Amino acid sequence: MPRSPREAHGPSLEGLAGLVIGLLVAYLGAEAGLPGNRHPLHWVLAAVGGGVGYLIGDIIARVKEHRDYSGSFIRRTDERRRPSGFPPRPRRRRR
Repeated sequence: MPRSPREAHGPSLEGLAGLVIGLLVAYLGAEAGLPGNRHPLHWVLAAVGGGVGYLIGDIIARVKEHRDYSGSFIRRTDERRRPSGFPPRPRRRRR
């Protein structure tokens, strides 16, 4: 009996990578761009950057998953099936 594919539960790898990258980039950008010692503001901006990074990574993961399961965006017909889903008509015999 063939094994069924496992369903993933939890955040995607792309989402987690986006979270880490967004957190680091936003924190370092806030450190470089903000004057003085505004430490709480740095962390708030880093959290926002991490959230935005997670959303972007999750969108990328969903697009990749959609492409994996749907094949192409154009539905190709099979010789045995019509695009509408009805079986083919039986062929008439020539007399």
